[in-house]
Parts: sequence; C-alpha cells; structure tokens
Amino acid sequence: MISMIEKNRILISYYREGKTISDISRLLKISRTTIRKYIREHELQILNFS
Repeated sequence: MISMIEKNRILISYYREGKTISDISRLLKISRTTIRKYIREHELQILNFS
C-alpha cells in the first residue's frame, strides 16, 4: 500500500512537472500500472465534480 504522500508525488510529478509515467515509476520505484491507476482515479474524481 502506498501512502498519501506518494500519491501526491505521483500527481505532482505527472501534472506539474510533466514527467512521464515511466519516469515516475523509476523515481518512486512503483510499477507503471500503479501510477496509471492513481492518475485515472484522480481524473475520474475531477470529472465527477465537474
């Protein structure tokens, strides 16, 4: 299980810093599948609030 801090690092790296999923995966040592999962969850939350 990853922490909220790691989830935030994923989202900040992806959206603010423009890093690729592969870059984030290497940096945080988390699988690309997990990175995609948290990005998708975040995007779904945004769509549900719109």
